[in-house]
Amino acid sequence: MCFIKKTVRRTCLLNTFFLLFAGAVSAQNASNQGSLETAFQLLTQQHAVHFSYDASIGLQRRVPLPTAKENIDTYLSRLASTLQLRFQRIKHSNLIAVSKAPKPIQLRGVVKDAKTGLPMAGATIMLRKENKTYFTDSLGRYRILTAAENRGEGIGVRYLGYQNYDFKVDTAVQQINLSPLDQQLEEVFVSSTYEAPKLREEMIGSVYTVSAKDLQADRPIESVDKMLEGLVPGLYVEPSTSLGTSVKLHIRGQGTLTNLTSNTGRSTSSQPLYVVDGVVVQEQEIGDASSLFNGETLLNPIAGINPLDIESISVLKDAAATAIYGANAANGVILITTKSGRSGKPQLTASYNTGVSTFINRMKLLSGPQYYELLREFHINTGKTESEATRLAGSNTIDTDWFGLTSRNARYDNVNLSLSGGKGNDTYYLSMGYRNQQNASPGNGLKQYTSSMRYYNQFSDKLQMTTTISPTLMQREGLDQFANAAYMPPNINPYKEDGTYSTFLGLVNPVAALAENTDKALAFTGTARIELQYALLPLLSLRGAIGGNMLQSKQETFLSGIAGASTAKDGRLRINDRTTYSWTSMLQLTYSPKWQNGHRFVGIAGIELKDQYSKLLVGQGTGFTYDRVISLGLASSTQSSSSKISDATVSNYVQMNYDYDKRFYASLSGRADQSSMFGGDKQVALNGALGLGWNISNEKFMQPVAAIDFLRLRASFGTTGNSRIGSYASRGLYDLNNVTYGGQMSATPSSSAAENPDLGWETNIKFNFGFDLNAFNRLRLVLDLYRNNIRNLITDISVPLETGYGKMPVNSGNMYNQGLDLSIAYQWLKQSKITWNSTLIGGWNRNKVTSFNNPLIEQYAANSSDNVGIGQRVGYSSTSLWGIKWGGVDPSTGVEQFYTPDGELLNRTEIRAMGQNAYQLLGNSMPDFQGSIINNLGWKGFQFTFNIQYNLGGNKFASTTYLRDGNNLANSNMSVNLLDRWQNAGDITAIPKLNSSSPLNNSSRYLYSMTYLKLSNVSLSYRLADRLTKRIGIGQTALSFNVTNVLYWFKDKSPAGRNGIREYRFVYPETRNFSIGLRTTL
Repeated sequence: MCFIKKTVRRTCLLNTFFLLFAGAVSAQNASNQGSLETAFQLLTQQHAVHFSYDASIGLQRRVPLPTAKENIDTYLSRLASTLQLRFQRIKHSNLIAVSKAPKPIQLRGVVKDAKTGLPMAGATIMLRKENKTYFTDSLGRYRILTAAENRGEGIGVRYLGYQNYDFKVDTAVQQINLSPLDQQLEEVFVSSTYEAPKLREEMIGSVYTVSAKDLQADRPIESVDKMLEGLVPGLYVEPSTSLGTSVKLHIRGQGTLTNLTSNTGRSTSSQPLYVVDGVVVQEQEIGDASSLFNGETLLNPIAGINPLDIESISVLKDAAATAIYGANAANGVILITTKSGRSGKPQLTASYNTGVSTFINRMKLLSGPQYYELLREFHINTGKTESEATRLAGSNTIDTDWFGLTSRNARYDNVNLSLSGGKGNDTYYLSMGYRNQQNASPGNGLKQYTSSMRYYNQFSDKLQMTTTISPTLMQREGLDQFANAAYMPPNINPYKEDGTYSTFLGLVNPVAALAENTDKALAFTGTARIELQYALLPLLSLRGAIGGNMLQSKQETFLSGIAGASTAKDGRLRINDRTTYSWTSMLQLTYSPKWQNGHRFVGIAGIELKDQYSKLLVGQGTGFTYDRVISLGLASSTQSSSSKISDATVSNYVQMNYDYDKRFYASLSGRADQSSMFGGDKQVALNGALGLGWNISNEKFMQPVAAIDFLRLRASFGTTGNSRIGSYASRGLYDLNNVTYGGQMSATPSSSAAENPDLGWETNIKFNFGFDLNAFNRLRLVLDLYRNNIRNLITDISVPLETGYGKMPVNSGNMYNQGLDLSIAYQWLKQSKITWNSTLIGGWNRNKVTSFNNPLIEQYAANSSDNVGIGQRVGYSSTSLWGIKWGGVDPSTGVEQFYTPDGELLNRTEIRAMGQNAYQLLGNSMPDFQGSIINNLGWKGFQFTFNIQYNLGGNKFASTTYLRDGNNLANSNMSVNLLDRWQNAGDITAIPKLNSSSPLNNSSRYLYSMTYLKLSNVSLSYRLADRLTKRIGIGQTALSFNVTNVLYWFKDKSPAGRNGIREYRFVYPETRNFSIGLRTTL
């Protein structure tokens, strides 16, 4: 508590300073004004110097007067810049000569695409000596004033995806033609929130950047994190078919242990850290709540970002890139940068995309007559007489297509408007968007109302401000009726003869549920940040920022009592009201001395404060006599519960970057994080990294090698941490419940988790070696080899119930990830009219648990959990799959057989009696190698893109397999694979005799290979000819057509007319999406 109070005090001081920061600077500049002549007189008194000047310099001009403490050189430098004067000290004297500065040079020109001749808005113009950056306007023009002494100095022109252009300062008007460079051999990277963007040759860390073009943001995919699938080496996105919910990403393997003890057990987050425009986006978590909280659907805050507003996404992977983020960067960092304005007249861009989606890879289910025959046989096999079996089997003529009744061709609409412009160095970008993405299952969909604003203002050469605000409103419908609908017995009718809903004992009528139930969530989410930067001295600048992220959501779920749609006869209503917010403020000093002889140094040091808070209120009611008006106040019985979590972190960080002659690079960073999540002497974590780089291609001995455009070696070593385990992990937890005793109600605590004051931070020790090569002006290769040693893994262990608790979080052991990331880009054709380039992206990873501190930690997931088969044992991968090796079906009896670890064949009863002693290593849930092949072809105004994703290795226990295996035949439809069941002695088949025994979910019979190829996306666009668009008075205009999830190929093929992993992969099938679009600039 003392620590938290100190944090609040520091926070107040920092925010007060920040709010007064700009005002103080402005007040200082506005006060104590006088003439230039008076200023010279004061300087003579204060510093014993004399001035020699001509009256033509304007002695009566108003200037800020010097103070006694102010450095004279600093003051004169300021005057020189403001008044266009030159001050020169005469050697061996105290005389300063004052003269008019030479007339500044005006640089003018236009930047165009060398291929199309079109102007390039937003091209970057960099004056190297002044270390200043400018941008071209909407017509590609630039106009810059620079000092006369800069004549002959270097200027660089940069534009993402184009070759660099360099020239010298001169008065001549320049027309600069930039040639496209599809491999992006010299990009500008956003590599950190704490420092300016860098050129590729300056990068030391392992950073992969996805541009807006690479992202293909007009695809009908609702969140940016899903769009990253197959686009980043070493990034694995777990497939998901749900809209608007959290997505699991893994950068370089599994970063922590999976919780296998229970749904409420602990393990640290395995997700990367998301930073949007400098704001950390808080990961959503249930928290330490009572069982009444079950049923809440956590929304994905990343889904609140409009993909069309994104400028670039940078994925940070090694220690040199992530260590400055400290204790939350163990799983990597994803930096999302939204678009900025460009100087020039306002430019309005409008786009509209629309399309439809339909289910693919549907599971083949039994027809009504087929179901009747199998159900009748099932009852006979379980001891019923033929007449009883016939009666229990129901109708042999009804054939209800439940899937058809509860699916649709879903619509997709996406409308976006953006406005960009600015004057001089003051720029703005505004956007608004609306996306309505229905799901092919009725009652499921997502609406997003997005907006974004970024404003950059340069008040003076010393003071700049950047403001970003990105609020979003999301509406999600999530009726989870697909499983009920698709697997209903097909020989029953959804309606009675009078048209009312049919009711079934123990079953929900999905048609009634879709009509009567609701599950809706309304969420307001967004990020906001304001940043000020002030040049204290020519070599020293101060930067201050404050930003926040929030998510306010309300989920209402009503289950009607009609047709068995609720366990409550008159309906059940549950409301989850969640408020989550976090804010971060920082102050940072940047020191960048101008050294000579090729040496360059930049140092930063800062302090950062972070606070996050989440509150959840749950209300539940049953018994609604009139279910057309649903309110908790009308329920006959109500319950409520609430939960609050909060934590605070104070961080100090430092980073030093050095390079010599653009050949040798070094980076050293360190960060100390102090968090309220941990107790005792464990509150502080120290992390840091060292990175080295050698640009071999800049060496003199490489000049004769014309084929090599760029060659570099990189290496890094350092540590990062993982503290995302929950706000109160180290403390003893209790649930407070209302208990009535003697007619009096009181709150009674019950233990939840034991405290562990010795609980410490997880530490990830990262090693990385990188190799970059550009050759033949066609090839780009990036290869990274890595090893991440993870120490002090946090997980729950079971403790004796005599302690009053069932579990306790501990630092349990160690493991490692090692592998490689690979990216190869090649330009096959680069003619003036035809282009073709391909990019191969791949990632290989191996994981291994090296030690556990307690043998009790070696455990397996429960067969009823979502992690079926996952086992954690020393010497094996933390994502390895364990279970029972299937031995086929006994042809004489139709009974399943299983192998023991010794190779003995046993039946189901016998193998079940062995428990975990029967388990064997069967596979791994993570792939061996995964990635994509991306192809882009261009011809005149046409652009054709297709992505092929591949997954080599890995396995999956398909839950739909054992759920559709005949064991629950009396209440649910089954896979058509049951038509191949064993029926008579001598039958050779993989489907056992129909029976009522529960399946062994972790049997290798249900394990499938996840090796597959997928044509994930095909898009075709056409840009209208410029002469046509000019004639009708609009700017660049393009038409597009897009298809996602086009084709699949699986190693484990589905038998003809039967189901395989293609159909069993998802409980909720994937959809194929078709869309067309129009985009124009006004």
